[in-house]
Amino acid sequence: MRQFKSSLGFTLVEMVTVIIILGVLVVGVSSFIIFGTRIFVESSAVDQVMAESRFALERMTRDVRQSLPGSLRLASGSDGSRSWQCLELVPVVSSSSYIVLPVFPDSVATTGTALLDSGSSRVASGQWLFVYPLTADEVYQAAAGDTGRRVALQDVSVSANELNLTFASAFRFVEASPRQRVYFATTALSYCFIQTLASGDISLWHYSNYSLLATQASPADMLSQGATESLMAQHITTASPLSLYGATLLNNAMVQLDLGFNVNGQVFSYQHQMQVINVP
Repeated sequence: MRQFKSSLGFTLVEMVTVIIILGVLVVGVSSFIIFGTRIFVESSAVDQVMAESRFALERMTRDVRQSLPGSLRLASGSDGSRSWQCLELVPVVSSSSYIVLPVFPDSVATTGTALLDSGSSRVASGQWLFVYPLTADEVYQAAAGDTGRRVALQDVSVSANELNLTFASAFRFVEASPRQRVYFATTALSYCFIQTLASGDISLWHYSNYSLLATQASPADMLSQGATESLMAQHITTASPLSLYGATLLNNAMVQLDLGFNVNGQVFSYQHQMQVINVP
């Protein structure tokens, strides 16, 4: 019995051996778990940035393609704490072909008619009516007198297959559209790449629902006009990625985007072209 009792338990060598083996197993398993977790976190961050970039590019491309001809303009500046580059455009609410409109050298009038189509239900009073806009100045600057490229709508009604338009004041358009195109729009919108100078962080912001201004506004000016502000993308590496090429007799206006995103030390670069599909 004395010999049996003395053989119970573990020796110090056995305990140390077990502790070493368990330590090796714990280190191996924990390193595997940490490595797998790190891969998951990094891949999730990459997927998030890629999703943001795809969404931003798709949204911007759609708005540029459906913008009012001649409405694209590009500006950059700084307000002391941050710098910005903004692409401004006027989204089209609806478009159609006009039947009768007062066009120079005709006399001014307060009414006109256009064809009724599937988008005519979105036309309403208070919107702008544009005919043959060619440049940004003609889009954003109001007419000095009773002749110009845009007029405000006071009333809209439907009869048969026609859209009856009543202007806010007696008006005539400076030039007829070769295809008799007429566009309806309400507000402007902008895509702004804003860099915080202190941190160097660059993000893409979307501003919408603000008035047409003769001079292109900064992000702060847009907010003062009641604009809606939305964050589109972050982790951007290029402060001024936009280039604007105006319309010519052979080509529509086009925007060139050279954009980079940085996540976990990896840089994803985009070279993307966006063309205005609508024509005057």
